[in-house]
Amino acid sequence: MPALSALNSQIVMGAVKIAVFNDLECGGCSRYHREIVDSLINGGKVSVTFLHRPLRGHRFSRSGAIAAECAGEQGRFLAFTSHVLAQQDSIGLKSWLAFAAGAGVAEEGPFLECLGREAIHGRVDKAVAFADKLGVNATPTVMISKWLLNRIPVGDELLEAIEAVQAGRRPGAR
Repeated sequence: MPALSALNSQIVMGAVKIAVFNDLECGGCSRYHREIVDSLINGGKVSVTFLHRPLRGHRFSRSGAIAAECAGEQGRFLAFTSHVLAQQDSIGLKSWLAFAAGAGVAEEGPFLECLGREAIHGRVDKAVAFADKLGVNATPTVMISKWLLNRIPVGDELLEAIEAVQAGRRPGAR
């Protein structure tokens, strides 16, 4: 697997959009974020979007998705998501407000007010409906441009998938 810095140097700026269906309680999401997504975001070579896919059996994932959206209202979505994924063992023990403070969310009142706002819940519902429409029932699931991938691409597979999209081909097609 090539170093991710080498991977980033081979990707044409802004040419590829990656969407990651994410669940804040998903251990695989935490690893993928730490090992792959952080590097792609920090490299600035691709556009990375997170789509909420709270999974059944993950007691706090829906409320976490709502909290992430509220952190996003203050420009801290990615910081919040990264912070929670790095401290998954504290989910359910720490409040979402404590996670938000740790992620640099400055305005406590608006954050708390946002948690109950219907429009925020609607954003999460929309992402879940989109995931359902595509048949996404596991996290992390990755979509590169318009292509939903059957498996999570890492290393050379990720580079090859990105190069395929840049060349106008379906990822995985030769």
